[in-house]
Amino acid sequence: MHGTHLCITGQPDERSLRLRYMHNQSYGFNSFEPGDSVEIVNVHTLLGEFAGRVTDTKRIDDYEWTVTLDRVIGSLDIEDGRAVENISATPSLRVANSYFTLVPTRGILVTTRRRVEIYGNIFDRIPMPAIHISDDVRGWYESGPVRDVTIKGNRFVECGSPVVCVNPETDRYEGPVHTGIRIIDNEFIMNGGEAIGARGVADVTVSGNKISGRHEAQPVRVDTDR
Repeated sequence: MHGTHLCITGQPDERSLRLRYMHNQSYGFNSFEPGDSVEIVNVHTLLGEFAGRVTDTKRIDDYEWTVTLDRVIGSLDIEDGRAVENISATPSLRVANSYFTLVPTRGILVTTRRRVEIYGNIFDRIPMPAIHISDDVRGWYESGPVRDVTIKGNRFVECGSPVVCVNPETDRYEGPVHTGIRIIDNEFIMNGGEAIGARGVADVTVSGNKISGRHEAQPVRVDTDR
């Protein structure tokens, strides 16, 4: 559950951006409508640098669009890498009382700034992280940051490590990407590795979790400075 980053390839004028879909599995549709709010994101830090409201969009081809905003954008370092996310068209998510197994990848991939609630579920031997919070602008182009996530009362049975993974794909650290994460009252039955691994975060609560089985000496890792 995520949005799509479109990379900025040009600035036709002081209020307009030329944008491109970068992944060959996501293109051909208009990601923006007049009235939508957008954020310009640094591809290296994943932090927002400018926000505006869409006044017009024009299709160039299946991959490229021009978007006009309601204000002067100013000079952007396009060569260094900048992208745009539609922050109006972001989903909320509630996953409750479900059973996950026989999944070849992750159980849940979620990266959205609206409310996320994941509670009362069983994740049974998911080979990768059972819950993965990412955000990137250089691979899958899956946006954006999380601001309000509750992971509560779930049971994780021998899933991949880290079982709950928060890993924004940055190569420069200038501040936290993800905030407002609560991982509480879960049960982790481990078969190696970490129960919780998080980086690029702030305002994270980890409490009341039960961790058993074979795991790292420190099964919970929360890095707030990288």
